[in-house]
Amino acid sequence: MSKMASEETSKRNLLGRQPARSILIDISSPFDHHVCGTLCDSLENLFAVACGLAGPSRIPMVSIFLLTAQPELLLPLSSLKGNLSRIQNALRTIKTSVSEVGNCLPRHISCIPQAVHQATEQFRRQVCTFTQPGLSMNQLEVIILGCRSGEFVSRQIEAVSDTVHIQHLKRIVCVTLTPQLCGSEDGLLDISSQGSGVSSTSVITGLVDTLTLDADCVSLQNFFHGWLTDCGSDSEHLHIVLPSKYTDGSRLVLKCDLHEGILNPAQLPYNTAYTLHPESATCKLVFASTSKAAGITVPVHSIYITALIHTAAVCESVIFGLPLMVQPTSCWKVDWDDLEKNQQNFKALCHLLHKKDMVMLGQMEHPVQPVKASSHPPPPCGWFILLPGPNISLLLKSVAVSELLLPAGPGQGGEELSEDSVDLLAGVLDQIDVLETFNPLGLTSGLFDSLKCQTKGNRSMSQAKKREIEKETFTSGCSGPPVNKVRGVITATPFPQVPSAIYTAHSTQQQQQKQHRQHRTKKPLTSFLTELE
Repeated sequence: MSKMASEETSKRNLLGRQPARSILIDISSPFDHHVCGTLCDSLENLFAVACGLAGPSRIPMVSIFLLTAQPELLLPLSSLKGNLSRIQNALRTIKTSVSEVGNCLPRHISCIPQAVHQATEQFRRQVCTFTQPGLSMNQLEVIILGCRSGEFVSRQIEAVSDTVHIQHLKRIVCVTLTPQLCGSEDGLLDISSQGSGVSSTSVITGLVDTLTLDADCVSLQNFFHGWLTDCGSDSEHLHIVLPSKYTDGSRLVLKCDLHEGILNPAQLPYNTAYTLHPESATCKLVFASTSKAAGITVPVHSIYITALIHTAAVCESVIFGLPLMVQPTSCWKVDWDDLEKNQQNFKALCHLLHKKDMVMLGQMEHPVQPVKASSHPPPPCGWFILLPGPNISLLLKSVAVSELLLPAGPGQGGEELSEDSVDLLAGVLDQIDVLETFNPLGLTSGLFDSLKCQTKGNRSMSQAKKREIEKETFTSGCSGPPVNKVRGVITATPFPQVPSAIYTAHSTQQQQQKQHRQHRTKKPLTSFLTELE
């Protein structure tokens, strides 16, 4: 029993607590077409990325309401994946409504209470009818986007505090969009996770968060991409095991959570635009067998350098992918003089970059193709950095772009350190060996042994399967009564009594048919081709 419990606690559900989201867009004054355009474009970008990501849905279900004089349901609560076109139609409807209505809606008129009530009721009715496999979503998050103050919206929500079913409600986020830029660098002006600030004894008050954002693309993208992060808190993600400073053999375990810094490009349709793979990796990703991968071609990439960056200014959290060593080419098709000049220029570049302590930033260029009349935009182009090394070489790595960035996790800075913890960890670190140099050749993972055992296991399985097939063939060739299987019960059916004359004639006919098939099989292929000609 304890073993089963330990196995269960050593696993966690992947994206198992993602809430459904109901988006309420309030177009009351001072909401204008500039704010509407930026908001709808940011939402469309978010849903396009969320629909394109492989794996479990990070936004399982979504609904969209347009708040005018009355709440208008533009998109009922639906699964996100497969419904991008419906979401785009809903966002186009919002743009059309704002262009037609303008700022005609007075500020004192509000249908926020009715919209919140309809959103929660819709989720309550559908929560028991979800049949999507593996969907454990059981909470709703209501997001109200508009230009009204958070205090006004909070008071409107108080009006429906007695009628809203909060057992399935995770929280209500009141976002106030400001057209002018007067906040911090990341666009986040004010956030309160302790409620709306309105004095009330209602339970729903503790579920209301107020947030003020600049109505620009960067601020909205940073806010919306937070919906793509893992919201689960049922289990820790990582155990950091440290040796104990005591002699009792106990170990110090630090339980941690993991927060993605960027979206994994391998889960997107255009993953090859953000990473460069050598030929072997490309064959492994595209083809299942080496026979199918033989003779394939890969493009010769071009990276256009746009800027130089000081090495200290490059953060490791935005660098990802397989590191590739870059060296001057030794292609025999290049002219000898050009080859020598290219090597000298490459060495000079590495020397200057290493001397200046700088790295190069560049973007991949797509091959020039003939212009065709098409409404589709060109494929994305990833960004890369080239770091100089002391051995006259460069290190090529991928760099995160704005479309892939996720908001940083909650920081723990500003809190005072515990002296007891500092003393404990200082003693633990003193027990760990310090390496003067790092040599990866001294580290092994057991890959060779695992691959060899896997090969032996596959061979033994194939041999066992072969013996099983031979046994079945031998059994089917033996004489005996045929076997019938009816509803799981196997019964033997006796042979009927056949007259000997009929049985002998039937056997002779079978032998003639067998000889005829063998004669056709042994017919040479050249004769067949001659007959076709």
